[in-house]
Amino acid sequence: MSIETAYSLELKDVISAIEANQYYRQGKLHDPRAFSCIGSDDCNAQLTCANLSKLPNEWIVPPYFKQSSDLSPHSSNCDYVKHKATAKNQKGNIGSSLIKTGNFNLILDLDGFSKPKADNPTINGKTNSGSITSYTKKSVSSKNKIQQKNSDIKSLRKLVDVYQSEDYDNSTTKININSSSFTLEKLFLNLDSTNELKHQQHIYFGKATIYERKEEDKFYIIEFSTEHYHVSKNKAVTDKPSIMVFKDQLQKHKHLRKFEKYVSTGNTFTCYFFGYPELQKYINFKLHNNYYNLFLRD
Repeated sequence: MSIETAYSLELKDVISAIEANQYYRQGKLHDPRAFSCIGSDDCNAQLTCANLSKLPNEWIVPPYFKQSSDLSPHSSNCDYVKHKATAKNQKGNIGSSLIKTGNFNLILDLDGFSKPKADNPTINGKTNSGSITSYTKKSVSSKNKIQQKNSDIKSLRKLVDVYQSEDYDNSTTKININSSSFTLEKLFLNLDSTNELKHQQHIYFGKATIYERKEEDKFYIIEFSTEHYHVSKNKAVTDKPSIMVFKDQLQKHKHLRKFEKYVSTGNTFTCYFFGYPELQKYINFKLHNNYYNLFLRD
């Protein structure tokens, strides 16, 4: 069973297998076995990153994590253990290689992204319920016999990985949301340059800081670095967009815990938010208790 995200013992951070491959080629990672599982709070299984050292054009399948050995097993509570039992019942065809076509379907709940299950990229036609599910078909024009036709993306982290990957052309790669289709460059809206914001669904991203107003407050404020504006009653309202996040939720969501190292330091990170802005006296992004619509990257 392949796993898409893991904790890097060398970087002291949760990263995806594609990120690990990029960091290895940049000289920031060295040991393919220096990863541990994040499938549950009590799972510390040692993982190995397959294809860590290979270039993208050498991939038969994209990089992924797998259990290093039976001597370091997963916890019985681990999401990957539970998912593996389900995956055994799924059938698929075996092919010889995989090519990304740049056509993705976002799988969302009513309020956006949901908690990802085992993040398993599909291999050679086998479908699953991970953060990416692939469907493959034979290629006539390519030397490869199998190519990826569509992919289902179920996590904001994975969507950001695709957006930042050099394997895709952001001007042509399609993201399908229900009956609508957008290119990556239209879906992602960069907040590092001033924009007129409208009540539209995007992946809003940009440099931001996080702080607490008072120590006794139960929440932090994430504030983007650049001012933006919206027009209300023929008047322009200017503000730095912000997001309120409750302190206890950062501990409950593993993918957000590293926010805390930035609190009140003034240091910036890149913040990603999926949804709509609230455009009133201020410009806010509201999570509505769905913290899977929020992601940060150093």
